[in-house]
Amino acid sequence: MPLHRAALALALSLALAAHAAAQEPVLAPGGSWQRIGDAGSATPGVCGLAAQDGARQLRLIHPRNAEDFTLEIRDTAWSLPAGTALDVTLQFEGHRPWSEEIAAQADLQGRPAILLSLHTSNLAALLEEFGRASHLHLRFRHAGTAYRWTVALRGTAAAAAWLQACLARP
Repeated sequence: MPLHRAALALALSLALAAHAAAQEPVLAPGGSWQRIGDAGSATPGVCGLAAQDGARQLRLIHPRNAEDFTLEIRDTAWSLPAGTALDVTLQFEGHRPWSEEIAAQADLQGRPAILLSLHTSNLAALLEEFGRASHLHLRFRHAGTAYRWTVALRGTAAAAAWLQACLARP
């Protein structure tokens, strides 16, 4: 009888884990990252990647020959007035966290966004972590509320390789 209970408990925990994984937001399901800066694109001189799951969006933008690149993160559930000071921690699964003190910003449509501007010297490390990561974790606090934003990542190795190739083009 104890073996039956153990088997039932194992089956139940596996079913719950599968259900939880099915509910997790996935950016770029199937690895379908939008490439910004493809030949003939409307954004010459810029290389970038973008993905979203509906409410959540992640974009990495690097203008060629610029000293900085931008990691832009949005979620329609956020209500962050532009200019709000935030202490943001971003971490690709299994890697060291990146921390920045920034001000929340609004995009052209007035939606709240977190924009991390990082020096180009950090790009290789960030792309290596991004390319190996299965999840992205973002944490920040606003008006006494701790925000924890986690998304599953798919296809990041190919996306990071494409971005590096785009940046290497003359």
